[in-house]
Amino acid sequence: MLTQIIIMKHITSFLTLALFSFLLVSCDTDSDTIDINGDLTAQIGIPIKNQVPNRAYDTEFNGIYHGIIASGETTSRGKIWINLGNNSLYSASIEMVNGDVYDFVLKNDYYQINTQTEVQFLGTAGKFTVNVSDINAPVVTEVVLNNQSYFSSVVKSRNMSEAISSTGIFEDPVNTSFTGTWNIISDGTIMGPNGYDGQAITSVVVTYNGVMYTETMMEDYYFDCTREEETIPTMEEHGEGSILAGSQVSEFGGRTVWSLGVFPAKPTGYINITDCFKDISSGWFMWGHRTNGLTRNGEIYIDPPL
Repeated sequence: MLTQIIIMKHITSFLTLALFSFLLVSCDTDSDTIDINGDLTAQIGIPIKNQVPNRAYDTEFNGIYHGIIASGETTSRGKIWINLGNNSLYSASIEMVNGDVYDFVLKNDYYQINTQTEVQFLGTAGKFTVNVSDINAPVVTEVVLNNQSYFSSVVKSRNMSEAISSTGIFEDPVNTSFTGTWNIISDGTIMGPNGYDGQAITSVVVTYNGVMYTETMMEDYYFDCTREEETIPTMEEHGEGSILAGSQVSEFGGRTVWSLGVFPAKPTGYINITDCFKDISSGWFMWGHRTNGLTRNGEIYIDPPL
């Protein structure tokens, strides 16, 4: 009899412990669910450009995508934010440098009849399609704004490494028809690469003569006026809107050597990468045709932050 009582006590203790463990795990799971759902619903009333990327989607196709939009025929340009369920909603917004803002919504039934990683957005001013089957290389196509075709380049923005961008133009002061857009993007994956604030530039997007060119390989350079060591090209290392990228070589329809020192703290807003005491109005470029030897020299003008 005593043995049976002892056995029953052990069984009762085991069942009590098991029940407690189950309740504890359930509570933890519920807490996680509440946290994730809270992240989703907490930002429903916040504009896309001000939303914090949901940490639950850092490795998923959902979330926030950010980048630039630019014409291939003119210097019309702006920034784009795409919300793929970051706050449980699907929406997009484009903000042009002239201040015009265009909002987009999900095309009716498009999400249901297509793969989840390709979405089309419509707005009163136009449309575009985004494919995020590879979240590290999202593709935006069929961009139409005010009956004009545009190019767009975006990257995924993550919770602890939000994407940033800057738009601008380039022009040859001698041949003013040689002009287009010059845009800089950082996906935030490399933070403080030079031991200071800011994040590494991950792509430069140039549009000219109906073509979009993209450079993703940045070269280290010597920032002679302040440092002796090689420097990685960055954005916002010296405050909002700053861009430092010296002695870069890219292929933008021809070999292009360029340098950019956007430095808002300086009265001119720019800084000469190799001589801090020399006045400079902007960055510069030197472009060479692939075959006929024609060269163009000009300046790059980056827009103030939106």
